[in-house]
Amino acid sequence: MYKLDLKKLAEYAGADFEIVHRCKTVSTNDDAKRFAKQFASDSSAGAFLKPVLFVCDRQTGGRGRIGRSWTDDDGTVCMSLLIKNAVSPSFSQRYVIAAAVAVQKTLADYADGIRIKWPNDILHNGKKLCGILLESVGNAVIIGIGINIANSSFSPDIEALAVSMKMITGKNLSAEAIAAETVRRVLSYSKLIAADEGFESLLDEYKQVSCTIGQDVSILGADGKKTFGRVTDFDCYGRILLEDGAKKIITIDCGDVSLRGKNA
Repeated sequence: MYKLDLKKLAEYAGADFEIVHRCKTVSTNDDAKRFAKQFASDSSAGAFLKPVLFVCDRQTGGRGRIGRSWTDDDGTVCMSLLIKNAVSPSFSQRYVIAAAVAVQKTLADYADGIRIKWPNDILHNGKKLCGILLESVGNAVIIGIGINIANSSFSPDIEALAVSMKMITGKNLSAEAIAAETVRRVLSYSKLIAADEGFESLLDEYKQVSCTIGQDVSILGADGKKTFGRVTDFDCYGRILLEDGAKKIITIDCGDVSLRGKNA
């Protein structure tokens, strides 16, 4: 993993959010969960007053969606943002949309060709650049983000699948600036999702940089079943709308998307 300069990160963060750092941890998402539960159990403490960003130098048990493990190679920045939940549970997927657009916009400031694969992967030329994991606890949500920023290479088992900003740009970019700007954008976009009008504008931005919409895909569900079809749209919940071979529209709220089109 990448060791963030906490002083620089704090300077970039300003007063927008608090920072909690650990040298070694199992998962920054787990750290955020414990923090939220402590506040929930202490009635005298009240709710946390501002968003809290959890970072670490080493993460030993990172995980992705559908219970998968997350590999943190040298140069990967892993962080988890804890914020108050502003929507009902049925709309929580909107936070993933907000986070994905935030990461894409931030990285697009440094390189072209940064795209979003539904729902939570950021790609460059088909290779994974960032992953996002959303979890809920009480009246808060935790947005875990892992961005490959300073990696010079990857382990053999994922080198064909992953890429970093350093490999794309050939430059040593400021991980602290990227992390802080990503969080700042997540906070800004998260304010939009409570209202349908705000989310619609955000979803339009998501669609513009999506490499999934309009593509023929297969989607592997948690039950191991594959669904095939063409992605026609995303709905107000952030779910995928898939047209199958019989021209029937199927709504899918989670799954692992495999791109089969020319942009795969």
